[in-house]
Amino acid sequence: MSKKIVFGSTPIINNFYWNEALRRDGHNSKTVMFDSPTFITANINWDVKLKIKKSNIKYLNVFAYISGGIRASILFVQCLFKFDIYVISFDGFLIGKIPLLWRCQSYLFKALNKKVIVIPYGGDSYIYKNIISPETRKGLADSYPMSLKQQKIITRRVKYWKKHADVILPGFMHADIFGEKDTQSLKKTSWKIPNILTIDLNSWHSERRPLESGQVIEIAHMPNHRGFKGTDRIIDIVEELISEGYNIKFHLIEKLSNNEVQILMRNKIHVLIDQIYAIGYGLNAIEGMASACVVMANISNTKYTNMYTGTYLDKCPIISVNTFNLKQELIGIISNHSRINELSNASRKYAENYHSYSHFSKAMKEIIQSLYAN
Repeated sequence: MSKKIVFGSTPIINNFYWNEALRRDGHNSKTVMFDSPTFITANINWDVKLKIKKSNIKYLNVFAYISGGIRASILFVQCLFKFDIYVISFDGFLIGKIPLLWRCQSYLFKALNKKVIVIPYGGDSYIYKNIISPETRKGLADSYPMSLKQQKIITRRVKYWKKHADVILPGFMHADIFGEKDTQSLKKTSWKIPNILTIDLNSWHSERRPLESGQVIEIAHMPNHRGFKGTDRIIDIVEELISEGYNIKFHLIEKLSNNEVQILMRNKIHVLIDQIYAIGYGLNAIEGMASACVVMANISNTKYTNMYTGTYLDKCPIISVNTFNLKQELIGIISNHSRINELSNASRKYAENYHSYSHFSKAMKEIIQSLYAN
Protein backbone atom coordinates (compact mmCIF):
# COMPACT_ATOMS: atom_id res chain seq x y z
CA MET A 1 0.00 0.00 0.00
CA SER A 2 1.74 3.16 -1.19
CA LYS A 3 -0.83 5.63 0.04
CA LYS A 4 0.13 7.95 2.88
CA ILE A 5 -2.26 7.67 5.81
CA VAL A 6 -2.80 10.01 8.75
CA PHE A 7 -4.80 9.47 11.94
CA GLY A 8 -6.11 12.60 13.62
CA SER A 9 -6.76 14.70 15.40
CA THR A 10 -8.65 13.79 18.61
CA PRO A 11 -6.02 12.24 20.91
CA ILE A 12 -7.67 8.95 21.81
CA ILE A 13 -5.54 5.87 22.39
CA ASN A 14 -7.21 3.98 19.54
CA ASN A 15 -5.45 6.25 17.05
CA PHE A 16 -2.11 5.14 18.46
CA TYR A 17 -3.00 1.44 18.15
CA TRP A 18 -4.38 1.79 14.61
CA ASN A 19 -1.32 3.71 13.50
CA GLU A 20 1.05 1.17 15.07
CA ALA A 21 -0.80 -1.68 13.38
CA LEU A 22 -0.28 -0.16 9.94
CA ARG A 23 3.30 0.88 10.61
CA ARG A 24 4.35 -2.58 11.73
CA ASP A 25 2.91 -3.94 8.51
CA GLY A 26 5.08 -1.57 6.49
CA HIS A 27 2.54 1.12 5.63
CA ASN A 28 3.27 4.83 5.50
CA SER A 29 1.19 6.02 8.43
CA LYS A 30 1.42 8.85 10.96
CA THR A 31 -0.55 10.52 13.76
CA VAL A 32 -1.32 14.25 13.94
CA MET A 33 -3.03 15.07 17.23
CA PHE A 34 -4.00 17.88 19.50
CA ASP A 35 -1.91 17.61 22.65
CA SER A 36 -4.56 17.05 25.30
CA PRO A 37 -3.21 14.24 27.46
CA THR A 38 -5.30 12.19 29.85
CA PHE A 39 -4.02 9.54 32.26
CA ILE A 40 -4.50 7.08 29.38
CA THR A 41 -2.66 9.01 26.67
CA ALA A 42 -0.16 11.03 28.73
CA ASN A 43 2.83 8.88 27.71
CA ILE A 44 1.99 8.48 24.04
CA ASN A 45 4.43 10.04 21.58
CA TRP A 46 2.27 11.25 18.71
CA ASP A 47 4.17 11.97 15.50
CA VAL A 48 2.89 15.55 15.46
CA LYS A 49 1.37 17.28 18.48
CA LEU A 50 -0.41 20.62 18.39
CA LYS A 51 -0.64 22.14 21.84
CA ILE A 52 -3.36 24.75 22.36
CA LYS A 53 -2.54 26.99 25.30
CA LYS A 54 -5.28 28.00 27.70
CA SER A 55 -5.55 30.74 30.27
CA ASN A 56 -7.86 31.51 33.16
CA ILE A 57 -7.83 35.21 32.24
CA LYS A 58 -10.80 35.86 29.99
CA TYR A 59 -9.24 38.19 27.43
CA LEU A 60 -6.16 35.98 27.15
CA ASN A 61 -8.45 33.03 26.45
CA VAL A 62 -9.70 34.82 23.34
CA PHE A 63 -6.19 35.43 22.04
CA ALA A 64 -5.15 31.86 22.88
CA TYR A 65 -8.18 30.53 21.01
CA ILE A 66 -7.45 32.66 17.94
CA SER A 67 -3.76 31.76 18.01
CA GLY A 68 -4.58 28.05 18.36
CA GLY A 69 -7.04 28.25 15.49
CA ILE A 70 -4.46 29.88 13.23
CA ARG A 71 -1.85 27.25 14.04
CA ALA A 72 -4.37 24.44 13.53
CA SER A 73 -5.35 25.91 10.16
CA ILE A 74 -1.74 26.20 9.02
CA LEU A 75 -1.03 22.60 10.04
CA PHE A 76 -4.21 21.49 8.25
CA VAL A 77 -3.01 23.05 4.99
CA GLN A 78 0.42 21.48 5.40
CA CYS A 79 -1.15 18.08 5.95
CA LEU A 80 -3.28 18.47 2.82
CA PHE A 81 -0.15 18.10 0.74
CA LYS A 82 1.43 15.31 2.80
CA PHE A 83 -1.23 12.60 3.06
CA ASP A 84 -3.69 10.73 0.85
CA ILE A 85 -6.06 9.17 3.38
CA TYR A 86 -7.40 10.82 6.54
CA VAL A 87 -8.75 8.57 9.29
CA ILE A 88 -10.77 10.81 11.58
CA SER A 89 -13.73 10.89 13.95
CA PHE A 90 -16.82 13.02 13.48
CA ASP A 91 -14.78 15.76 15.20
CA GLY A 92 -13.05 16.29 11.88
CA PHE A 93 -9.38 16.94 11.21
CA LEU A 94 -7.58 19.84 12.97
CA ILE A 95 -10.04 22.56 11.91
CA GLY A 96 -13.07 20.40 12.71
CA LYS A 97 -14.17 22.55 15.64
CA ILE A 98 -13.33 26.00 14.25
CA PRO A 99 -16.50 27.96 13.38
CA LEU A 100 -17.11 28.34 9.63
CA LEU A 101 -13.79 26.76 8.67
CA TRP A 102 -14.92 23.25 9.66
CA ARG A 103 -17.33 23.16 6.74
CA CYS A 104 -14.44 23.56 4.30
CA GLN A 105 -12.78 20.27 5.18
CA SER A 106 -14.47 17.89 2.78
CA TYR A 107 -14.37 20.30 -0.15
CA LEU A 108 -10.64 20.75 0.25
CA PHE A 109 -10.15 17.01 0.56
CA LYS A 110 -12.19 16.33 -2.56
CA ALA A 111 -10.49 19.08 -4.55
CA LEU A 112 -7.16 17.34 -3.96
CA ASN A 113 -8.56 13.81 -4.39
CA LYS A 114 -8.07 12.87 -0.73
CA LYS A 115 -10.06 10.10 0.93
CA VAL A 116 -11.73 10.23 4.35
CA ILE A 117 -12.47 7.30 6.65
CA VAL A 118 -14.53 8.12 9.74
CA ILE A 119 -14.34 5.94 12.85
CA PRO A 120 -16.47 7.40 15.68
CA TYR A 121 -15.50 7.02 19.32
CA GLY A 122 -18.75 8.01 21.01
CA GLY A 123 -18.46 11.55 22.32
CA ASP A 124 -18.14 12.81 18.76
CA SER A 125 -21.22 11.08 17.42
CA TYR A 126 -23.91 10.32 19.97
CA ILE A 127 -27.06 12.32 19.29
CA TYR A 128 -29.04 11.56 22.40
CA LYS A 129 -32.51 11.80 20.89
CA ASN A 130 -31.57 9.19 18.27
CA ILE A 131 -30.20 6.58 20.69
CA ILE A 132 -32.34 3.46 20.67
CA SER A 133 -31.25 1.98 24.01
CA PRO A 134 -32.68 3.86 27.03
CA GLU A 135 -29.85 2.48 29.21
CA THR A 136 -27.22 3.85 26.84
CA ARG A 137 -29.01 7.18 26.69
CA LYS A 138 -29.12 7.46 30.47
CA GLY A 139 -25.53 6.32 30.83
CA LEU A 140 -24.33 8.95 28.38
CA ALA A 141 -26.31 11.70 30.11
CA ASP A 142 -24.73 10.70 33.43
CA SER A 143 -21.17 10.36 32.11
CA TYR A 144 -21.05 13.10 29.50
CA PRO A 145 -23.29 15.93 30.78
CA MET A 146 -21.37 18.50 28.71
CA SER A 147 -22.39 16.68 25.54
CA LEU A 148 -26.00 17.62 26.27
CA LYS A 149 -25.03 21.24 25.67
CA GLN A 150 -23.24 20.36 22.42
CA GLN A 151 -25.97 18.33 20.75
CA LYS A 152 -26.64 20.85 17.99
CA ILE A 153 -23.04 21.05 16.83
CA ILE A 154 -22.54 17.28 17.19
CA THR A 155 -25.65 16.77 15.06
CA ARG A 156 -24.30 19.13 12.40
CA ARG A 157 -20.90 17.41 12.30
CA VAL A 158 -22.43 13.93 12.09
CA LYS A 159 -24.76 15.01 9.28
CA TYR A 160 -21.84 16.65 7.46
CA TRP A 161 -19.55 13.60 7.52
CA LYS A 162 -22.38 11.17 6.80
CA LYS A 163 -22.74 13.09 3.55
CA HIS A 164 -19.06 13.67 2.71
CA ALA A 165 -16.97 10.80 4.15
CA ASP A 166 -15.88 8.03 1.79
CA VAL A 167 -16.19 5.29 4.42
CA ILE A 168 -17.71 5.24 7.90
CA LEU A 169 -16.99 2.37 10.30
CA PRO A 170 -19.44 2.86 13.18
CA GLY A 171 -19.45 -0.64 14.68
CA PHE A 172 -22.16 -1.01 17.31
CA MET A 173 -23.02 2.69 17.00
CA HIS A 174 -24.45 2.08 13.53
CA ALA A 175 -28.09 1.96 14.65
CA ASP A 176 -27.77 5.13 16.75
CA ILE A 177 -25.90 7.10 14.08
CA PHE A 178 -27.77 5.97 10.98
CA GLY A 179 -30.97 4.43 12.27
CA GLU A 180 -32.06 0.82 11.95
CA LYS A 181 -33.46 1.08 8.42
CA ASP A 182 -31.21 3.64 6.76
CA THR A 183 -30.15 1.51 3.80
CA GLN A 184 -28.53 4.55 2.17
CA SER A 185 -25.88 4.43 4.88
CA LEU A 186 -24.84 0.95 3.78
CA LYS A 187 -23.01 2.50 0.83
CA LYS A 188 -20.54 3.95 3.31
CA THR A 189 -20.70 1.20 5.90
CA SER A 190 -20.76 -1.83 3.62
CA TRP A 191 -17.71 -3.12 5.50
CA LYS A 192 -19.56 -5.10 8.13
CA ILE A 193 -16.99 -4.85 10.88
CA PRO A 194 -18.66 -5.13 14.31
CA ASN A 195 -15.69 -3.67 16.16
CA ILE A 196 -12.67 -2.07 14.45
CA LEU A 197 -10.63 -1.72 17.66
CA THR A 198 -7.23 -3.37 17.86
CA ILE A 199 -4.48 -3.86 20.42
CA ASP A 200 -0.92 -5.15 20.54
CA LEU A 201 -1.47 -8.76 21.57
CA ASN A 202 2.18 -9.08 22.55
CA SER A 203 1.45 -6.77 25.49
CA TRP A 204 -1.62 -8.65 26.70
CA HIS A 205 -1.55 -12.30 27.72
CA SER A 206 -2.23 -14.58 30.67
CA GLU A 207 0.09 -16.20 33.19
CA ARG A 208 -2.73 -17.65 35.28
CA ARG A 209 -3.09 -21.38 35.72
CA PRO A 210 -6.45 -23.04 34.95
CA LEU A 211 -8.98 -22.59 37.73
CA GLU A 212 -9.35 -25.44 40.17
CA SER A 213 -12.37 -26.37 42.25
CA GLY A 214 -12.70 -24.23 45.39
CA GLN A 215 -10.40 -21.48 44.13
CA VAL A 216 -11.46 -17.87 44.68
CA ILE A 217 -12.75 -16.31 41.45
CA GLU A 218 -11.50 -12.76 40.94
CA ILE A 219 -13.87 -10.42 39.15
CA ALA A 220 -12.95 -6.97 37.83
CA HIS A 221 -14.70 -3.92 36.46
CA MET A 222 -12.62 -1.09 34.98
CA PRO A 223 -14.84 1.88 34.08
CA ASN A 224 -13.57 4.99 32.36
CA HIS A 225 -17.06 6.51 32.74
CA ARG A 226 -19.23 4.96 35.44
CA GLY A 227 -22.64 6.01 34.15
CA PHE A 228 -21.99 4.79 30.63
CA LYS A 229 -20.78 1.40 31.83
CA GLY A 230 -23.46 0.87 34.49
CA THR A 231 -20.89 0.76 37.28
CA ASP A 232 -23.21 1.43 40.24
CA ARG A 233 -25.50 -1.42 39.23
CA ILE A 234 -22.52 -3.76 38.73
CA ILE A 235 -21.15 -2.93 42.19
CA ASP A 236 -24.54 -3.55 43.82
CA ILE A 237 -24.94 -6.96 42.18
CA VAL A 238 -21.41 -8.14 43.00
CA GLU A 239 -21.80 -7.01 46.62
CA GLU A 240 -25.06 -8.98 46.80
CA LEU A 241 -23.23 -12.11 45.67
CA ILE A 242 -20.44 -11.58 48.20
CA SER A 243 -23.00 -11.12 50.99
CA GLU A 244 -24.69 -14.34 49.87
CA GLY A 245 -21.45 -16.23 50.40
CA TYR A 246 -20.13 -16.74 46.88
CA ASN A 247 -16.37 -17.35 46.79
CA ILE A 248 -15.39 -14.28 44.79
CA LYS A 249 -13.14 -11.25 45.10
CA PHE A 250 -14.06 -7.98 43.40
CA HIS A 251 -11.66 -5.41 41.93
CA LEU A 252 -13.03 -1.98 41.01
CA ILE A 253 -10.16 -0.55 38.97
CA GLU A 254 -10.01 3.08 37.91
CA LYS A 255 -7.30 5.41 36.60
CA LEU A 256 -4.49 2.90 36.48
CA SER A 257 -1.79 2.93 33.83
CA ASN A 258 -1.89 0.40 31.02
CA ASN A 259 1.05 -1.39 32.56
CA GLU A 260 -0.71 -1.76 35.91
CA VAL A 261 -3.86 -3.04 34.23
CA GLN A 262 -1.84 -5.55 32.19
CA ILE A 263 -0.26 -6.99 35.34
CA LEU A 264 -3.63 -7.36 37.06
CA MET A 265 -5.30 -9.00 34.07
CA ARG A 266 -2.32 -11.26 33.44
CA ASN A 267 -2.02 -12.60 36.97
CA LYS A 268 -5.30 -12.21 38.83
CA ILE A 269 -8.52 -11.50 36.94
CA HIS A 270 -10.70 -14.41 35.85
CA VAL A 271 -13.89 -12.53 34.93
CA LEU A 272 -14.10 -8.99 33.52
CA ILE A 273 -17.42 -7.13 33.48
CA ASP A 274 -17.06 -4.54 30.72
CA GLN A 275 -20.44 -2.79 30.44
CA ILE A 276 -24.14 -3.46 30.99
CA TYR A 277 -25.68 -0.16 29.83
CA ALA A 278 -23.76 0.71 26.67
CA ILE A 279 -24.28 -1.70 23.77
CA GLY A 280 -21.31 -3.57 22.36
CA TYR A 281 -17.86 -4.22 23.77
CA GLY A 282 -15.02 -1.74 24.12
CA LEU A 283 -11.26 -1.63 24.27
CA ASN A 284 -11.19 -2.91 27.85
CA ALA A 285 -13.17 -5.99 26.83
CA ILE A 286 -10.65 -6.73 24.08
CA GLU A 287 -7.80 -6.34 26.57
CA GLY A 288 -9.65 -8.76 28.82
CA MET A 289 -10.11 -11.33 26.06
CA ALA A 290 -6.46 -11.00 25.04
CA SER A 291 -5.58 -11.71 28.69
CA ALA A 292 -7.73 -14.86 28.59
CA CYS A 293 -10.40 -13.43 30.90
CA VAL A 294 -14.05 -14.36 30.66
CA VAL A 295 -15.66 -11.11 29.50
CA MET A 296 -19.20 -9.90 30.11
CA ALA A 297 -20.77 -7.09 28.07
CA ASN A 298 -24.11 -6.08 26.60
CA ILE A 299 -24.03 -7.52 23.08
CA SER A 300 -27.43 -9.17 22.54
CA ASN A 301 -29.68 -6.22 21.65
CA THR A 302 -30.80 -7.23 18.16
CA LYS A 303 -31.52 -3.63 17.14
CA TYR A 304 -27.75 -3.15 17.26
CA THR A 305 -26.46 -6.60 16.38
CA ASN A 306 -28.68 -7.64 13.44
CA MET A 307 -26.49 -5.47 11.20
CA TYR A 308 -23.61 -7.87 11.90
CA THR A 309 -25.33 -11.23 11.52
CA GLY A 310 -23.03 -13.51 9.56
CA THR A 311 -19.85 -11.74 10.70
CA TYR A 312 -17.29 -12.79 13.30
CA LEU A 313 -19.61 -11.39 15.98
CA ASP A 314 -21.43 -14.73 15.70
CA LYS A 315 -18.29 -16.37 17.15
CA CYS A 316 -17.84 -13.92 20.02
CA PRO A 317 -17.28 -15.69 23.38
CA ILE A 318 -18.45 -12.71 25.45
CA ILE A 319 -21.30 -13.48 27.85
CA SER A 320 -24.03 -10.98 27.07
CA VAL A 321 -25.34 -9.22 30.17
CA ASN A 322 -27.60 -6.33 31.02
CA THR A 323 -29.02 -4.78 34.15
CA PHE A 324 -31.64 -7.53 34.46
CA ASN A 325 -29.63 -10.73 33.93
CA LEU A 326 -26.16 -9.84 35.25
CA LYS A 327 -26.65 -11.53 38.62
CA GLN A 328 -27.99 -14.74 37.07
CA GLU A 329 -25.14 -14.88 34.53
CA LEU A 330 -22.51 -14.23 37.20
CA ILE A 331 -23.89 -17.05 39.36
CA GLY A 332 -23.83 -19.32 36.32
CA ILE A 333 -20.19 -18.62 35.48
CA ILE A 334 -18.72 -18.56 38.99
CA SER A 335 -20.39 -21.87 39.72
CA ASN A 336 -18.71 -23.55 36.77
CA HIS A 337 -14.91 -23.49 36.87
CA SER A 338 -14.55 -25.64 33.77
CA ARG A 339 -16.66 -23.20 31.74
CA ILE A 340 -14.41 -20.35 32.89
CA ASN A 341 -11.39 -22.27 31.64
CA GLU A 342 -13.08 -23.01 28.28
CA LEU A 343 -14.16 -19.41 27.74
CA SER A 344 -10.73 -18.13 28.77
CA ASN A 345 -9.15 -20.04 25.90
CA ALA A 346 -11.89 -18.99 23.49
CA SER A 347 -11.47 -15.35 24.48
CA ARG A 348 -7.77 -15.33 23.69
CA LYS A 349 -8.35 -17.00 20.31
CA TYR A 350 -11.07 -14.49 19.43
CA ALA A 351 -8.77 -11.57 20.22
CA GLU A 352 -6.00 -13.13 18.13
CA ASN A 353 -8.30 -13.72 15.18
CA TYR A 354 -10.24 -10.45 15.09
CA HIS A 355 -8.49 -7.74 17.13
CA SER A 356 -4.82 -8.23 16.34
CA TYR A 357 -2.69 -5.64 14.57
CA SER A 358 -2.45 -7.93 11.55
CA HIS A 359 -6.23 -8.33 11.31
CA PHE A 360 -6.75 -4.57 11.43
CA SER A 361 -4.06 -3.95 8.83
CA LYS A 362 -5.61 -6.50 6.49
CA ALA A 363 -9.07 -4.94 6.87
CA MET A 364 -7.75 -1.44 6.23
CA LYS A 365 -5.83 -2.60 3.17
CA GLU A 366 -9.01 -4.03 1.66
CA ILE A 367 -10.97 -0.86 2.45
CA ILE A 368 -8.34 1.43 0.97
CA GLN A 369 -7.94 -0.67 -2.16
CA SER A 370 -11.69 -0.35 -2.70
CA LEU A 371 -11.45 3.44 -2.48
CA TYR A 372 -9.08 3.51 -5.44
CA ALA A 373 -10.62 0.65 -7.42
CA ASN A 374 -12.49 2.80 -9.93
